[in-house]
Amino acid sequence: MYAGVLFTVAEVLGGAIILATFDATKYAPILKDMRIDYRRPATTDVVASAGLDLELSKDLARTADLGERARFELVAQIHDTEGTLVAETVGTYQLHPLS
Repeated sequence: MYAGVLFTVAEVLGGAIILATFDATKYAPILKDMRIDYRRPATTDVVASAGLDLELSKDLARTADLGERARFELVAQIHDTEGTLVAETVGTYQLHPLS
C-alpha cells in the first residue's frame, strides 16, 4: 500500500475523533505536526485506531474556553487485516477557540 495512503488514514482518523469529541461550532482543530513511523509493508486493507482520554478532552475544552489554544498529542496505530502493526503516527493538534 502506498505510504501516503497510510498517512492519510491516520490524519483523517485524528480529525474525525476531534470533531466527534468537541463542539465544531465552538472549536477548530488544527493539525500542527504529524510524525509517522512505518513498521511493515501493508499488503492488505488496513484498520486505524486512536483514542482521546475523556479527562484530557475535558481539560482541553476548559483551556479553549478560556480563549487559549489547547495543544495535545494523539497516537494512532494502523494494522493490516492480520493484526500486524504497519504504521504508527503521533499527531500534535491544537484545539483553537472560535470566539
